[in-house]
Amino acid sequence: MLTSRLNRPDPKNGPWKLGLDTPSFKPLMLYSTNRPLKEQLYKAFVSRATEGPFNNGALIDEIRKLRLEFATILGYKNYAEFSISRNMAGSVERVWSFINTLRARSYPVAQRELKTLQRFAEIYGHEGELKQWDKDYWDERQSSMLFRYRKTCYFVACLV
Repeated sequence: MLTSRLNRPDPKNGPWKLGLDTPSFKPLMLYSTNRPLKEQLYKAFVSRATEGPFNNGALIDEIRKLRLEFATILGYKNYAEFSISRNMAGSVERVWSFINTLRARSYPVAQRELKTLQRFAEIYGHEGELKQWDKDYWDERQSSMLFRYRKTCYFVACLV
C-alpha cells in the first residue's frame, strides 16, 4: 500500500508533462532553479516545428515563394515592398534604416544591462556565463529585489 502511494504522481513530486506552449514554458523559465531542465525545455522551444512530422520548413519556403510571385504579379520587386506599400513605413529602405538606427542605439545599452545582470547573478550564486535559459530567471530575481517589481502583481488575483 505504501509503495503504491509513493509511486503515484502528485502535484508536488511529479512526474509532470511540460508543453512548449507559453503558459507552461514561461513560468518554468521565470521561476525554476533546475538549469538542466530549463536548458532542455528552452532548446525544444526554440527548435519546435523544425524536424520530424512537425517540420514546417518546406511550407514556409512555399509561402515565401508564393508571396514573391504574388508581389511580382502586382508590380513589386518583393513581398516586403508590397507589404510596406500599404502602411506608413513608406519603403523597405526606410524600414531598414529605422532598424539599423534602433540597433545602433539599443545594442550598447542591452550589452550593459546584460553585464549588470551577469554580475547580479554571480553575486547571488550563479556560476559561469549566463545562458539564454538563465536570463528570464535572473531578470525576474533582479527586478523583484532591486526594484520591488513582480510581473504577477499586475493581475487582479494579486489584489485578493
